[in-house]
Amino acid sequence: MPSRSKDMTTTAQSPDHPITLDQELNIGTSRDACAAIYLSEINHRVGGSLQLVASLIRRAEIEIKEAADGIGNVAAPTALDVLQSLHCRISTIAMVQRRLYGSTPKIDDIVAFAEMLMDDLRVIYDRPDVVLAIEEMTPVPDACAQTVGIIMCELISNALRHAFAAGEAGTIRLRMSRVSVGVIRILVADDGCGLSVKPAALSRRGLSLIADLAGDVSGTMHFLKQKEGAAWQIDLPFQ
Repeated sequence: MPSRSKDMTTTAQSPDHPITLDQELNIGTSRDACAAIYLSEINHRVGGSLQLVASLIRRAEIEIKEAADGIGNVAAPTALDVLQSLHCRISTIAMVQRRLYGSTPKIDDIVAFAEMLMDDLRVIYDRPDVVLAIEEMTPVPDACAQTVGIIMCELISNALRHAFAAGEAGTIRLRMSRVSVGVIRILVADDGCGLSVKPAALSRRGLSLIADLAGDVSGTMHFLKQKEGAAWQIDLPFQ
């Protein structure tokens, strides 16, 4: 029987591309390094999300206190209103995290994300007869997914809560596009009752949160005049 020599420097013998032990060790080291970077990124983003949740809870606490003290220039929200808003905001953060770090860690299917968000909000505010019409959606970079998700949540929530009478059917239009390099534009419009006060007077109803989030990235928020209903346009510059 012919002798068989065994090369101790190889772990997988292939006639064309043998993998040496050193190469396999390098592959393992590379995988460990990638896993460490990914874990660090997850920790960073989760930490940022928890900080945002803490900020939202603090904002809710202030809103409830101001309502109790009679502070504000529009109808004061009830504690239930504030808690419902907080529920929506934290649920949106959780939804973004699931999309970013699930089995398919991307939020590129922004249409599915918007539909899921609308389904959740429709249940929370008991508005089964209000539909979401998605006109245009551009993919969202992971780095800005949380900001975009919360702004969408706030704008749609405001329309569900204030644009339509109880039991009234209606439509909320959503459009998200790139208007220039690095700038995402979000447009949310409804065919409801419109605004009863000037846009500048709406410090509540979540608009101050939107303004803060847009301001953090040097973005802008504008009210658009239309024949019926209300429309808000948010421009967000991202690298």
